[in-house]
Amino acid sequence: MKLNKITLAVLATATLGASAVAMADDGVTVFGDMRVGVVNFNGNANKAWGYSAKENVSSTNIAGRGNLNFKGTENLGNGLSAIWLLSNRFSPTGNQVDDQSGSRPGTLASNDTYVGLKSNTLGTLVMGTNYGNFQDGLYDNTYVVGPDQIQGWFGNTEGHNMIRYDLPSFGNLNASLQYGTSENAGAATGTKAAQHNTTVNVNYDNGFWGVSGAYTVSNNLQTSSQMAWATNGTDVGTLAQSHLTAMIKPADALQLAVEWQHSNLNGNTVNSTALYAYYTLGAAQLGMQYGVQSYSGHTPTDLKKGKFIDAFVHYGLSKTTTAFIEVMNSRDGALSYANGQTSGSRVMTDIGLMKSF
Repeated sequence: MKLNKITLAVLATATLGASAVAMADDGVTVFGDMRVGVVNFNGNANKAWGYSAKENVSSTNIAGRGNLNFKGTENLGNGLSAIWLLSNRFSPTGNQVDDQSGSRPGTLASNDTYVGLKSNTLGTLVMGTNYGNFQDGLYDNTYVVGPDQIQGWFGNTEGHNMIRYDLPSFGNLNASLQYGTSENAGAATGTKAAQHNTTVNVNYDNGFWGVSGAYTVSNNLQTSSQMAWATNGTDVGTLAQSHLTAMIKPADALQLAVEWQHSNLNGNTVNSTALYAYYTLGAAQLGMQYGVQSYSGHTPTDLKKGKFIDAFVHYGLSKTTTAFIEVMNSRDGALSYANGQTSGSRVMTDIGLMKSF
């Protein structure tokens, strides 16, 4: 009898505790993706992005990228919720370098991470790292070779430490404001001043057409940290960046898009424009992209416009598994200048598998 009472007491305590947790927190969602492929670079591409110490020699490697994410929501009542996200980006091949030549040492919270509050009527306020609202690459469907991927044509100087406010959605119309800081990240050499940046974004997407516009201002930046080709590399000033991308679907299977960005710092400008076309045929998506990048200001005489063209096929083996092949050819531009390449193209091919969960 005594044993039964103890057992009932333990069960009652556990049940009450579980109920309290269930009422307060909706649990943790685990999600992410991982891709790995066989990557081939020609000599020029290997010098720019490759993993081989032998520059200007073609190379073939196994490379990829993974994301492991955790998120949760707690209902606080009266239409208010606490939200959080912990995002981790890593290299699945163990060499701590991903398929876009990024260093991935496996650090916790290495990608978008935040904690905040969400109101049904007042919008969402979060604080954390990286969670940007510039929306570069919004319609870039490539995994690796695109202008917003390994080529790095688009993107802003969002602070690694940030606070972001998203207004309540008005149908398909959304707007947000972000303020960020990065201690000495690209700041003037020899100073202790941090880089501060502010970004505003407004976007609309109804599934048939969409548009997104953003503007960022970042202070205390040295020219060489953003535009290594400029001859006034030691000058310090404010970087202004404008970004626009738009999409339309003339037919269910056809999607067309354009992406444009203008950056200005200390009398130097970079203009990047890319066109995208995608066609869905059964389980396959076929895509092609083309772009031009131009420079003005304190430019060296041998700096040429950058150009690229790429094509890809993504084939869905299931809802969460995709086989892919992507091919890209780029030439000239800031990357050629930085690597001392006066002629020839950078050619890259990636054949692999993507799995999301």
